[in-house]
Amino acid sequence: MSQERGNNSTDSSISRIENSDNTISRRHSLVLLLIGGLGVSMGLSNCRCQNDKETKPQATEVSETPNKVNKTPERQEIMLGNARFYLEQPNSLPTEKRTELFENMEKAYNKLKDYFGSGVVMLPNNANVPIVIGQVKIESGMVTWNASGVTNSRGELDIDNKPDPKRLLLSNFSESNIAHEFVHLFVQAPILWSQAFYEGNAYAIQNTLYPPDSNLESIDDIASNPGISSFLDFGLDFHSYDMELKGGIQSDVLYRLAISKWEHEWKEFLKKDPNFFKNFYSEIAKQKKGGKVAFSKNELEAIGGSVSAGFNEWYKGTRCLKTIGEDEEAVKQSTILIKSKNILFSCYFQTHARKIDGASLMPPFLSPLVMGKLQISSNAGGQELILYPNNWDNFCALTKLPEQVANDPNLKVAIVK
Repeated sequence: MSQERGNNSTDSSISRIENSDNTISRRHSLVLLLIGGLGVSMGLSNCRCQNDKETKPQATEVSETPNKVNKTPERQEIMLGNARFYLEQPNSLPTEKRTELFENMEKAYNKLKDYFGSGVVMLPNNANVPIVIGQVKIESGMVTWNASGVTNSRGELDIDNKPDPKRLLLSNFSESNIAHEFVHLFVQAPILWSQAFYEGNAYAIQNTLYPPDSNLESIDDIASNPGISSFLDFGLDFHSYDMELKGGIQSDVLYRLAISKWEHEWKEFLKKDPNFFKNFYSEIAKQKKGGKVAFSKNELEAIGGSVSAGFNEWYKGTRCLKTIGEDEEAVKQSTILIKSKNILFSCYFQTHARKIDGASLMPPFLSPLVMGKLQISSNAGGQELILYPNNWDNFCALTKLPEQVANDPNLKVAIVK
């Protein structure tokens, strides 16, 4: 659905903005020229709704008992709440790594249980959950569910089965990262039709329970830069099924920045109502017990208003939580130099609202303004230097510049065929 727009070459003026001390708290190691390498605790866990017919082990009847980790080489599983976790490939981890994984799973589960209560940290049904060890595109983990249904007029699936976990995929065994995935698996419902709630809440909870190392540079430092934060102050939300239809935010760079923006706003609201997440997900848990497995964005907004007196006013004024194109379709373009970090932010796209025409559904999406290579050129030192960022995706890029290039007053940015 991407559309080519504009001319073959676009020059952009560069705003030079110093980084402020107003930073977002979660921090991960930052690799600027390879966005897929953004740190060890990404935890982006999109709900991939699938009509999956693969055969899985029959769920066993379990009751919540004190959690025990068997550290012997023969065991490949752990019981947490009403879920039995086991390694899908028994030999995928050596004994030492398997012990580390199970110990951190137990710690993460118990920390969430202490925060929310055991009644909230629970699957809708008893389940066997296979653990798969491997890499995901930009995530350190992912929870997938088996779900099927028919698309309704809002672009959501009307679920016609009882979703059960398909797998827990992990590439990072830290307690913090596992806790993030457990928020998706245990605390939230199988399907929340809003990434601003789904990922924004999960990261805000994760980094409330596990304060990050403030000495590590992260993408959050970039998202909290005044110029970039202002640029991101528009409707960024969509739901997971939109991504399956090639909608939503398909740019890895912009998606990571959007998540940082959502997380920051949710944590700001926690300052006004410190018990918001506890009360919000207690209500979600009550409805899950009644058989509800999917929550529309309107339902999530209504629950927020019902559990917090100040929610509706705050939510109405927080633009980044709105759906893409909800206010108005707009052209968004900016080139910002964060001089204190020698980082150049380049972003050019147009927003498109969700459209429904009879049986035809078009999800909200972004289209690039101009298709081509992002070219950064400088004559610093008397010799022309041209850079082509390898994380440019026809939407956005973050580029670490040599110091002399960042200080070049004649630095130029263009998109060329």
